[in-house]
Amino acid sequence: MRNAVLKATAKVVGVIVVLFIALIVLAWVTEPTVQAGVPATVNHGLTLEEMIQAANVGWVNPDINSERFPVETGGIEEVTVDFLSMDLLLKLLDGGMVVEEIGKLGYRPATHEEVLASAASQPEFIRQFLPIAVLQPIWTSPHGNSHFIGLLRVGSRTGLDTIWLEGSFRDAPWNFAVVKTTPGESATS
Repeated sequence: MRNAVLKATAKVVGVIVVLFIALIVLAWVTEPTVQAGVPATVNHGLTLEEMIQAANVGWVNPDINSERFPVETGGIEEVTVDFLSMDLLLKLLDGGMVVEEIGKLGYRPATHEEVLASAASQPEFIRQFLPIAVLQPIWTSPHGNSHFIGLLRVGSRTGLDTIWLEGSFRDAPWNFAVVKTTPGESATS
């Protein structure tokens, strides 16, 4: 009897070890990929609402407003927004670790101003990368939940929604809007 229990336990442990090794191998062979970016001119003289209108977004969650997602004021900035895909790796990470992983790859999350300027300059190019996670800034709701802006397909239109940060990346193949960092720049600047 004891031998049978030991053999059954050994089989279960063996299956668990094989599955764990398979997950590690899959994560290793499916490295993150970066798609060519969109050069954009960010006009920090515009309000968030004007940026959304210029990007021709058809639907906007009312929680996305200047109070919750403030914009920088004044100045014009030239950026290139790239799109990072790391689907399988995301299934192993929680939302809080994603920015750290983006930083390890030499990028920082693009801001909502940068993504909206990119969408305004090349809307059809951007649509191929939907859904796009915009991780700067993060809004903390009155309930204490962290949310990011998601640029999504809503029927035939593009929409902006607030997406709960924790656990969001396990359900859909997100593309992350990122900007290449310069030496000495952190992933959160």
